[in-house]
Amino acid sequence: MHPINYPVERHRELLDQSRRDAQAAQLRALRRASRRVDRASRRLERAKASARRLRNGLGLDALR
Repeated sequence: MHPINYPVERHRELLDQSRRDAQAAQLRALRRASRRVDRASRRLERAKASARRLRNGLGLDALR
């Protein structure tokens, strides 16, 4: 490579690497958020089931 082009090529390589790193970080963040949503959804379903069991056990279905 001609020495005069080296800084430009290096700059492009660094920009590309930075872009790849940013995309990877975004993907990791989305996966973490997705797992948090899944866990929250499961917790909500368990809470609903627990509330249904309590209502059924106390005969409070009419209060729904």
